[in-house]
Amino acid sequence: MGLASGCSGGGSSTIPTATGSSTPGATPVVTTSPGTGESSTTSIAWPAGGGAIAIPPLGSYGITLDLTAAGAGAGTQTTLDAQTYSPAGLPVISRRRRADAQQSTPLLFVTISVSAAVSIGGYPGFTFQLPSDVTDGASFALEFYDPTHASLGWQTIGNASGQYTFPAGSTPLTFAANETYVFALVQTVTVAPSASPSPSPTASATPLPGAVPALSVTSFGLQDGFQYWWLTSGPDGNIWATLCPYEDDSLSGSIVKMTTNGTATPYQLAAGVCPQQIVSASDNNLWFSEGTSSLGRITTAGLITEYPVTGTASALAAGSDGNLWYGSGNMVYGFDVSTRSVVGTASLPSGYVVQYLANNTATGDMVVEASNASGLEIFSFAPAASPTVEQQFAVSSHSGYTASQGPLSIGADGNIYGILYASTTVPNTYQLLQLSDKTYAASYLNLPSSFIYGTGTYTSVFGEAMVASGTSIFLPNGIIKSSIEGGAQVTEAGVMVGQADNDQDDTSFYWNDVITGPDGNIWAAAFDGYCPCGSLDRLTPLSASGDAARRTP
Repeated sequence: MGLASGCSGGGSSTIPTATGSSTPGATPVVTTSPGTGESSTTSIAWPAGGGAIAIPPLGSYGITLDLTAAGAGAGTQTTLDAQTYSPAGLPVISRRRRADAQQSTPLLFVTISVSAAVSIGGYPGFTFQLPSDVTDGASFALEFYDPTHASLGWQTIGNASGQYTFPAGSTPLTFAANETYVFALVQTVTVAPSASPSPSPTASATPLPGAVPALSVTSFGLQDGFQYWWLTSGPDGNIWATLCPYEDDSLSGSIVKMTTNGTATPYQLAAGVCPQQIVSASDNNLWFSEGTSSLGRITTAGLITEYPVTGTASALAAGSDGNLWYGSGNMVYGFDVSTRSVVGTASLPSGYVVQYLANNTATGDMVVEASNASGLEIFSFAPAASPTVEQQFAVSSHSGYTASQGPLSIGADGNIYGILYASTTVPNTYQLLQLSDKTYAASYLNLPSSFIYGTGTYTSVFGEAMVASGTSIFLPNGIIKSSIEGGAQVTEAGVMVGQADNDQDDTSFYWNDVITGPDGNIWAAAFDGYCPCGSLDRLTPLSASGDAARRTP
């Protein structure tokens, strides 16, 4: 599928520091608007030895920071701000793959800004004083946003249940001058289930004829502390994946070759490098991005070479012209894999950030999903030295739904599938954007709001990762801790025909990426942030014969 920048997971005790960006989750897509509420500010000189600093109370809320010692920048003027609403322009916090019976709400935001760079031994600790009506039956997570590594999105750096103290970290961290770093306290509570209103006629899914068959799932696990990010089918008939350490940034990321029977061979990168998107290119090699000013190439024999590029390569796709195309900010660059030189540049309007790229196999166009402060848009252009970029779709045109970025996949019908929508008025109603392959006319695939699996009826909870294969679309789906979670096989008419149970019933399980493998099976990069642990999952589609891949990486 196309590339997103990093998906963040929960449970980390350290802040990932990106030499290459940790992805999937992501470069900010949907951002917050200016809010109102209580706020409190204090200014201090950063103490050389660290220490406890209390921010003036916000009504019934109290916040104390345990600042870590300053290795450099002691005495720097520091502003600490706390507020009950999100600062504007940040990515919306989305704790992925939560059950509908669980409701997560950001309670407090704490920002730190310094007038000169301050290097510390670890992120500050936090102690929160909360009213009893907030804490009863709740669990909490501490999230961190680093504006100098925006592609990491929100990072979960601590989880707590029944307590509101998060100890200081131990991974060195530098606050850059005049940047605003944000910590957020997120509360999760379990709410009593209630009957869901019937979907509106325009959003109702095709009724299920009966119980949904189980898809065959085989999981190939990983050493704890690592996760797969992105996948592609290689020219050698194997699965190729990017692998990153989740907690320890001193460890090396890898490119992993996995046979379709689950035998994995890792090829290590330099310490601190987290590979992102990986694609199969016209030179019969695999190429990958790192969120840095280089692209990596790995041969099917495992030889790795890195080449400098213009900009910071993130989103990556193979074009119809035989070149690679990668996104950097609001620019898309063509890259000749033979000469290793730029062969074209496409410029999106100022303020946009490229999220995903795909090759429209019907027209040869490059299709671009990009975000700005207002949301998501789809652009296209024909590969050329100086291509003309055309805007094709804006999420604001689909009222009544909130949009979540999703990869761009090409279905067997030739249409382009992308952004996932959730209804703002009808709970558990999801739609998937469908664009005509030639005209880019928009329509919406209604996804089932519930499914019958075994002896139970479950509510659908669809995530962003997906792949279009044959006459089906595959998306992550399931009710967390209901023993049913994994992936759904949905026809292009919106009928769920298969459901997978990955047997990792945990609140943070999700898929980072999904592809159709060379064996005709569906392969998913699965991750559980509370271990933290991951796996590659192999799903056998129903009616797999003739289910050849149409999605372009």
